[in-house]
Amino acid sequence: MDRLELKFEQAGDAGQWAFWINGRPLKELFPQQGQVAGFSDPENPFHAAYRERLLGAPSDIAPEGRTPLLICQICGDIGCGAFPAKVEVRDATVTRPAFWWEAEYQEFSSQSCLDIRFEFDRKAYEAAINAVSFS
Repeated sequence: MDRLELKFEQAGDAGQWAFWINGRPLKELFPQQGQVAGFSDPENPFHAAYRERLLGAPSDIAPEGRTPLLICQICGDIGCGAFPAKVEVRDATVTRPAFWWEAEYQEFSSQSCLDIRFEFDRKAYEAAINAVSFS
């Protein structure tokens, strides 16, 4: 099983939450620079439902069950470019079987799918997601 952590990373006067998988920052797995976790800005209207999407709730933002994991660090807009993943929740596991690169200025294509798969123990995954706090 893979291991998910969310770590708060300080950057100057601000900070951001970062996804770490198996002891490595998720953003290092992708060639695109400048992406941060969607948890980074609690003022972003996207943040309110983000946790639920990571826990498997349906998304009205992205079709095909895709949930943006990394978004633009400047404006937080998934249209600027995002790395979404499909999140599949089962009784004992949470799987992210596919990742994509997509941006509003490009037509979505399943051909942009990256061959990276993670499988987490459901209880440990949910605990990591639910541990994120801004207080």
